[in-house]
Amino acid sequence: MISIEILTKHVAAAKQQDREAFVFLFNHTKDYIYSVAYSLIQDTQEAQDVVQEVYLRVWMHLSDLHEDRSFLRWIHSITFNISQDHLRQKKQEQNALASVAEDMMLQKTSFDEWFLRSWKQEIIRDMVQALPEEQRDAVYLFYFQDRTVGEIAAIQNCSINTVKSRLYYARNTLQKLIEAEEKKTGELRLSPAVIAMTSVMMLPMVPISLPHAESIRILMAVFAAAESMNGGISFAQVYDEQETAAAQGFLRRILSVIEKHWIIRIHSSTVIVLLAMVILLAFGFVFIGRVLERQTSISDGYPSAQTTIVDNAEAVPTPANPVEEFTPTAPNILAQGQCGDTAQFTVTDDGVLRITGKGRIGLEETWRWTALLNGEDQSLFSMEELDPYRDFVKEIIVEDGITEIGYAAFARANIESISLPDSCTRVAAGSLFACASLKEFVFPPHVVDIEDCVLKDCISLKKLVVSEDAAYIGSEAFSCCFELQEIAFRGNALKKIGGAAFNQLSSLKTLQLPDSVERIMSGAISHCSIEMLDLSGLKNPVIDGSAIRDCNELRTVHMPEHMDRIRTTTIYNCPNLTTVVLGADTKSIDQKAFHNAALSEITIPASVVSIASGAFAGNRNLAAIRVDDANPHYCDVDGVLFHRSMDTIHTYPSHRAETSYILPESVRTIGNMAFAYNKSLTTLVIPGDVMVLEKQGVYQLPSLTGIYFQSSLPQIWAVNAMTGCNKLTLYVSKPTDGMVDGTWSAPDGTVYPMEIIKNPET
Repeated sequence: MISIEILTKHVAAAKQQDREAFVFLFNHTKDYIYSVAYSLIQDTQEAQDVVQEVYLRVWMHLSDLHEDRSFLRWIHSITFNISQDHLRQKKQEQNALASVAEDMMLQKTSFDEWFLRSWKQEIIRDMVQALPEEQRDAVYLFYFQDRTVGEIAAIQNCSINTVKSRLYYARNTLQKLIEAEEKKTGELRLSPAVIAMTSVMMLPMVPISLPHAESIRILMAVFAAAESMNGGISFAQVYDEQETAAAQGFLRRILSVIEKHWIIRIHSSTVIVLLAMVILLAFGFVFIGRVLERQTSISDGYPSAQTTIVDNAEAVPTPANPVEEFTPTAPNILAQGQCGDTAQFTVTDDGVLRITGKGRIGLEETWRWTALLNGEDQSLFSMEELDPYRDFVKEIIVEDGITEIGYAAFARANIESISLPDSCTRVAAGSLFACASLKEFVFPPHVVDIEDCVLKDCISLKKLVVSEDAAYIGSEAFSCCFELQEIAFRGNALKKIGGAAFNQLSSLKTLQLPDSVERIMSGAISHCSIEMLDLSGLKNPVIDGSAIRDCNELRTVHMPEHMDRIRTTTIYNCPNLTTVVLGADTKSIDQKAFHNAALSEITIPASVVSIASGAFAGNRNLAAIRVDDANPHYCDVDGVLFHRSMDTIHTYPSHRAETSYILPESVRTIGNMAFAYNKSLTTLVIPGDVMVLEKQGVYQLPSLTGIYFQSSLPQIWAVNAMTGCNKLTLYVSKPTDGMVDGTWSAPDGTVYPMEIIKNPET
C-alpha cells in the first residue's frame, strides 16, 4: 500500500483541481474502494456503480476534507454510506436472509436451530452495535476486509499500537457483554454466538480488484459528470438511521460469508454432528469451570447462596434469586518476576502491571539514547516474562518503597496511565519514551532532575505536572508531545531548562514558567503554539540564543524585568511576533536579538547602555524605534534611532514608508547597518560633513537610486560600506578626486556612477 506521506501530498494537489493528482489517488485506492463496496453489496455491477459515485463525490467535495492525512478514512466512510444507500434501494438482502434461513432449517441439529434463532433475535448485531465506533470499524477492516494493522492505522489516522488496542478492546468488550448476560440470566446461551462469530471472522478473504477497463470507464464518467454538474453534491447529509444501518450492514456481511462457507454447504450429517459435539464440549468445560470457581470461592470463606447467617439470633433471609448474588474476586495473576535487585512485578488479568519492593527498577545501568532511538528495546517489557503483555498492560502502579525508575524502564509501552509513589526521587532518562497512549503524567514531588527524553514522543499526553522539587528539565524532556495542552509547575525550584525541552508542542497554548528559572538554553521553547510568553518575573536569567524559536503562533513576549543582556537571536524565527516588552533593567541588546519577527515598534528603556549594530535586523515590519526620554545613551527622532549626542545614526527602521530621508546635519557617522533592508527608500540626502561610513552602513536597499552628498564624501569609507544597492548613483556638489568619465572609485575599490549637481533638491 502507498505511504501515507505520498498519498497526503497528492490529496493536497487534488484539492487544487489537479487532475493528474486525482488520477493518482484513483489508481491507488480504487481496488480498495471496490473491495469494500463488493463486500457490502455482493454484486459486481452494483459495486462498480458505487465506485463511480464515490469518486464523483470525492472530486466535488475534496475541499471539504480538513485533514489531508485522513483521506483514506474519509473515502471509506463515503463508500460505506453510498453502499448502504444501494442496499436500501434494492432490498436484496431480504432474499439472502430467507435463503440462509431455509438452508439452515434443513439441518436439524440443536446448533443450527439455536443459530437460526440467534440471527432472528439479532443477538450478534446487538453485541457488535455495542462496540464504540472506532473499535467497530477496526474489527470490520481487520476481519472482513483482510486489512493489515498498518493499513488500518493509515485509514484511521492513528498508530499501529492504537489499532491493536482497539481490536483487543473490541474482543474484551464482547466478553464483558457475555459475562453480564450470564450473571443476569444464569445461562451460557451467548457462548455459541461467540463461537459462530469467531469462525466467520477467521475465514480467508480473497482480494478483489476492479477490472482495468472498468476503472478507465469510471474515471472518465467521474470527470464528465463533474464538468456537467450545475450544483454540488451534498456530502454533508446526516442519516438519522446511520447507526442502525451500520449494525444491519455488519449482520448482512456475516450472513453473506456464512452462505458461502463450506460448513453450511456440506450437508453431511457427520460434519454437523462433529461440530455439535465440539460445541457441547465447550458448554461442558465452561459449566464445570463455573462450578469449580464457585466452590473455590465458598472454600475461601465466601458464604454460599443457601447459607443462612445468624447474628444476634436474627436470621438474614437468603436472596430470592441466588444467581444474581455477586461474589468479589481478586484479579488473576498472569505473570510475575523480578524487575530490580529488590523489586518485583505482577501482571493481572485486568491489564495492570504492579511493581512492589524497594530501590531501583529497570534493566539499563547507563543512558544509551542512540540505542533507544534506533529501536533497541531496553524497557522492562523486553524481559521474557513481560514481553507477551507489552500491548495488554494499560496501567502501571508503582507502590511505595521504589525510589528510582531506571533508564528506558517503560519505553514504548502501550500504557494509558502510570502512578508513581512519593518515595520515588528519580525518573531516569527515556523512562517513558514513546508511550504513545499515555494521557497524563505527574512527577513525584521529590524528583529533582527531570532527565533527557523522559517523556519524548508521548504523542497522546495532554496534561503534565512537574514536581515540587524539580530544579532541572533535561534536553528533549517533553519533545514531540503533540497533544500536550497543560503544563503545571507545583513548585518554584526550577533553575535550568535544557535544549528542546519544550519542543514540538503543537497543542500547547500557554506556558508559565516559575520565577526561579535562571537559564533557558538554546531551542528550549521551540515549535510550540503558545501565543503569549510572560518571562517578566524571572530574576536576571540567562536566555541563550535561539532559546525561543519557530513559535509561529507567538504574538507577545514580556522579557524579564531584571535581565542584563538580550543575546543574539534570543527570539528567532517567530514570524507573527508583534510585541516585545523589554525589562526595566535591560542593559544591552545584541545583534539580531529578535530575528525574523513581525515587530512594528519597540521601546528602548532608560536602562539600556549598549545596542549592537544590526540589533533589529531581520524585523522587516519595524517602522519605529522609541527611546525612553530618560535614557542617557540613545534617543529617537520620529522613530529613527540615534546616539544621544546625535552624531551617529544607529538604525533607520526597515519598514518606514517614506521614499526620501534627510539625515540631520549633526551626524558624523553612519553606523554599521544603519540603513538596511528598507524597500521604500529611494533617495538619501546627507547635508553635513559625514566623517565615517561604516561597513554595511547602507545595506540591501533595492529601491535606493541616489545618495546626495551636499558637503563632501566621508573621509573613512569602509570596505563594503554600500552593499546590495544595485541601482545606486552618487551625487556630489563639486568635482571629486578619483572621478573619471562619470564614475568614482571608492577607497574599498568599488566603482559607483557619479554625477555633479548644483543646489540638489531635497
